[in-house]
Amino acid sequence: MEFQVVVHARRSIRAYTSREVSDGLVRTVVSAGHAAPSGGNLKEWRFIVIRDSEQKRKAVQATYSRNNECNPPQEWLMAAPVLIAVVADLETVASRYGRLGIDRLVYLDCASAIENMLLCAVDLGLASCFISGFREHEMAQVLGLPPTMEAVALLPLGYSATSGAKRPSMTEEEVTYYEAWS
Repeated sequence: MEFQVVVHARRSIRAYTSREVSDGLVRTVVSAGHAAPSGGNLKEWRFIVIRDSEQKRKAVQATYSRNNECNPPQEWLMAAPVLIAVVADLETVASRYGRLGIDRLVYLDCASAIENMLLCAVDLGLASCFISGFREHEMAQVLGLPPTMEAVALLPLGYSATSGAKRPSMTEEEVTYYEAWS
């Protein structure tokens, strides 16, 4: 698919068919994430692929909806055949960049990997969504993370069961400035 088509076709999909996603397609999506740029080329992201329904259930139970930890889990995630947890290696980034690495760079780097993965999914005819609404400590337990690792996002991966209509947003003119803020 042409790049501009992929970029503008990407949608946050929250409904999936039961059709399985091949290991090869999952590897292709993960590879796209790993190809992203990172500060100092540290590649401090890690990817945990979850297919097991019990493990998916535990991950989903750590999520919440509408940016409120008191809200119920995002149950729709269970329909996705695959969940990919994007995890940040805080120790690796701190060893090179100290506090700046932990406070900012690791999230920029992981977001770059995530966007590559979301776009790759579209290019492969798959769908996904960037999920960051989860209780970090609980997700860390589910994923078996050591203290030097932090879950950044959960990406469902599968075939869309919906057309994924484009949501209204601000125009490019409303968010673009030249030379300075004005």
